[in-house]
Amino acid sequence: MEDHQELHLPLPLHVAMKIFAHLPISCVAQLRLVCKSWRSLLSSSSFLASLELEYKALCRSGRACREWWFVMAASTATTIIPFSHDLLAFSYPLQWRPFRLPMHTSPKLGDLLLRVASSQSLVPSVMNMLVASAGGLMCAVVKGAPPVAPHNSSPSLISELTYDMVVFNCLTGELKTLPRPSRLANKLISSCLISMRAEEERDTYRIILCDLKYREMEIYDSQMRSWRAGIGVRASDRAQVAMSEIGFGGGMTNADVKIADLLESDVMRYHKEEIAAYDATKDRWRKAELALPRIAATELLRSTVVKCGGGVYLVACLMKQAVRMEGYGVWKLEEEGGRGGLRWAESGRTPASMVEGFERIKFESPAFYDCRFVGGGLESEWVCMTGVHYMIGSRTRAEYWQPVLFNVRQRQWHLLPPRHCLCIFPFYPHFTALP
Repeated sequence: MEDHQELHLPLPLHVAMKIFAHLPISCVAQLRLVCKSWRSLLSSSSFLASLELEYKALCRSGRACREWWFVMAASTATTIIPFSHDLLAFSYPLQWRPFRLPMHTSPKLGDLLLRVASSQSLVPSVMNMLVASAGGLMCAVVKGAPPVAPHNSSPSLISELTYDMVVFNCLTGELKTLPRPSRLANKLISSCLISMRAEEERDTYRIILCDLKYREMEIYDSQMRSWRAGIGVRASDRAQVAMSEIGFGGGMTNADVKIADLLESDVMRYHKEEIAAYDATKDRWRKAELALPRIAATELLRSTVVKCGGGVYLVACLMKQAVRMEGYGVWKLEEEGGRGGLRWAESGRTPASMVEGFERIKFESPAFYDCRFVGGGLESEWVCMTGVHYMIGSRTRAEYWQPVLFNVRQRQWHLLPPRHCLCIFPFYPHFTALP
């Protein structure tokens, strides 16, 4: 801490450390605005590293509760700026009071986040809201500077290519603009999904970019600082058939995939009662047939598999007679004893009182709504649920559903304040995470 000896603070550094470690992380970040000395202190990498160690020690001892943020991209669209969004966060276990990101750190980062990209609609599909997080970092697709157009290029192609991927720490303002992916650059907005995974022990992260059908994949490795092609799920099928034909075994069965395999995967897909998991390190897909849970007179729609709280969970929208929403359901994946198979065990359904708060949303057709379910990863206990209901005959008018959170360990449900929310995800802030 020698580099802080000349700072003129109203209290000793070790005392400041103890006090700051007991404050909400968002409040500590805002203390940079107090004066130059505090800004210098709270911008020092050595002080922030010591502060984070102190905070983790408090959490391990039980004297402090780990603080989670729930970050949403909230629409601020107007007739003048039709595709604009704000990144807002709610913190837990504090009261659900939103604050805007980033935290008074970098004007450059603040300007970039005003340009978080989405599909080109006044009401973007929630599946195309390109924001992800891991290891105290966030990744977003933002509108970038347009490239120099060759004489023979079409205007539509150039407009699709004017997007950048940035990785940033919203607490410190550190940011990095990634090189553009080579194969999927022209699909960033129209038809791509983005996920992120961090290895905090090695201070590295991976970003996985894939099309909506998982046919094409590209992986960015922060250690290599470059993109590489991954194997799509259909290419994996063809490889399995080829291996079978030359005598190296056939397709995988339910018993071939364990929960541990799914937890180690970078991407999971649940489609037509088949769960598939992609390991970017081994560049391999593993699959298993797994039937949906059955509920009498209720259909499970938008079924999504997420990782959360050290387990794998299925989240779905419960639809009664295809026209009335009955809330959400959550099931945990379990291994069956002697048979070595997998099955879904119910963890919770939206309480009746909360469903009444939804006013039992009615749908003229399932085609007129969209949902997104996001798990917080292995260390988080939270699953986030959001949705939107489009007006008949218009994809530019919609009613947003109230965001819902589910704690998988405590089996508790929480409603967030109503927002024009396109996506929401759990986020654990780190002062020392570097992009």
